Amino acid sequence: MEKDFFYSDMALDNLERGGFESLAIHKKLSYGIEQIVVNLKDKVLSDKVGKPQGVYVTYDVSGVTDDRYADYLVRILSSTITQLVGGLARGSIVLSVGLGNGEVLADSLGEMTMRKLRPTRVEYLTDTKFKLCSHSLGVQGATGLKSHEVLSALNDKVKPSAIIIVDTLATSNVGRIGTSFQLSTAGIIPGSGVGGDKPRMDKSVFGVPTLSIGVPLVMNMQGVLKDFVSDFFEDKIDQFKFSSTLAEKGLSRLVVAPKEVKIFLENASNIIAGALNLAYSK
Repeated sequence: MEKDFFYSDMALDNLERGGFESLAIHKKLSYGIEQIVVNLKDKVLSDKVGKPQGVYVTYDVSGVTDDRYADYLVRILSSTITQLVGGLARGSIVLSVGLGNGEVLADSLGEMTMRKLRPTRVEYLTDTKFKLCSHSLGVQGATGLKSHEVLSALNDKVKPSAIIIVDTLATSNVGRIGTSFQLSTAGIIPGSGVGGDKPRMDKSVFGVPTLSIGVPLVMNMQGVLKDFVSDFFEDKIDQFKFSSTLAEKGLSRLVVAPKEVKIFLENASNIIAGALNLAYSK
């Protein structure tokens, strides 16, 4: 698969980019919602697609016209979360964490979702099925601490039976911004969708099921410009010169978000928080 200019957290973007669409299983649900499941069950397959091994479940709401879909999607997401995490014993601790920079609107999905959770790992709640707790990890530039360092410390101290990570995702398909909810058993690499290179956060690191949930709210400018120019000039682009020019002008480091990002953010955080509360805050 072509790696240059291509940054995305979305498994479906990689499938389309590499011509592996046949790996996706599509299912139409109520209210125009579409479920797409991709199971990268072995290393050979994951290497071809360019995504870590795991199950990726995406709910596409781009075709939804009925406002009642949100409550339905909350129930569907909740059911999918519990299926992907697996069965947990009564009293199990579920640790949910939000990644991203809360001071940057498009990157605040994790923090906003955490604020809407209903924690049940508190002393005065003694008869709950699960013990849900949450924390916003922030970003190293603001805290001096790396996300995986903080989560590793929390994992050692809290000893959860499952970890759920919520974060803003990047996409290379503008049609997916704000309209795709991706859940993955493969965990997450913070910042990978915009060219970052940070340690993995998954089951192999923490020793318990680690589920990532996110919605794409940003695009990498370098990839956007590459695709736009390619539509007009096809294969006539000097890749090296194009990349060098973007870097010189500082465009390769830019990440862009739509003007409706606040609406998308509020909607996505409500739905994800609602699903987590339904699954584990009881």
